[in-house]
Amino acid sequence: KGISANDPGMTVGRNIQGSRNQARPGNNLFGPQCRVTISREGRRLSRQQAARTEQSARSVKTDRMLRQQEEDARNENITKGYREELRNIEKTIRSLNGSYDREETGETIEEKQEVLRAMESQKQLLAEENQRRAREARQTAMELAGYQEDIDEDNRDLLTLLKTIENAEKSEERQENGGAKSDGGSGAAGPDNLAAGAVQNSTAQFTAASVKRELSVEETLTGLSDEGHERLGLADAITRNILTEAENIRAALDEERFTDDEKAKIMEQFRGGLSQNYRDVSDARHQGLQNLQDARDCRIKHMADNPISYMI
Repeated sequence: KGISANDPGMTVGRNIQGSRNQARPGNNLFGPQCRVTISREGRRLSRQQAARTEQSARSVKTDRMLRQQEEDARNENITKGYREELRNIEKTIRSLNGSYDREETGETIEEKQEVLRAMESQKQLLAEENQRRAREARQTAMELAGYQEDIDEDNRDLLTLLKTIENAEKSEERQENGGAKSDGGSGAAGPDNLAAGAVQNSTAQFTAASVKRELSVEETLTGLSDEGHERLGLADAITRNILTEAENIRAALDEERFTDDEKAKIMEQFRGGLSQNYRDVSDARHQGLQNLQDARDCRIKHMADNPISYMI
């Protein structure tokens, strides 16, 4: 009858012993005479693997260095482009502010018309004043002529009377007759004095009125010139600000503390307002020059229309 190792209560001695030997720590499974060695092929493969690893590390380092060089070159080209752009901006703004082209706009035309209206008003007032003076002169002459006729008639009557008295009382009335003549002579001089005084008074009044109106016209002409100079000053101020900002940006491009992204942002912000600045400088410059030209033209016209005012 066979006996099974799995039967209850049955054990096999060598299996138990084998189990003990396997469970013993430190037991060499290959036996006391077995050693682990690396073959020549294994060493060759190991060296090849190490070489490939080193080569791969050098390749990564080289690639990184090349990429850095390419990025530095690209950034340098970008910086050069910024500098060239700044030079073009400076050239453009100087060109606009150095232009001598004039431009008539609705605003400059209205400003010129205001001066012309003041000049026309002065011209009309001067003509009216001349007409009034002529009327007054004629009136004065007529009054003086009538006054002179009365004096002449009185003198004739007085002379007849004196002759009658002289015939009657030659010796006694001679002295009185001389006083009468003297009075007549004094009366004859009166109209001349009155005429001279009237002319002098009229001239003084005309001169004062002309000077007052002329000052008003001159103030309007000066205001037009001042407006032109103010516009030219505005163009100069904008130009100076642009040039100063361009110089500051140029200095920032050399600063290592600014990153490439920050430099790009600075340039972007600078470009943002340039179009409006160009328009402002151009408009202010052209309109300012137009104002000055209009002021000169109006002044010449005023001198031609009213030369006496410039002699007062």
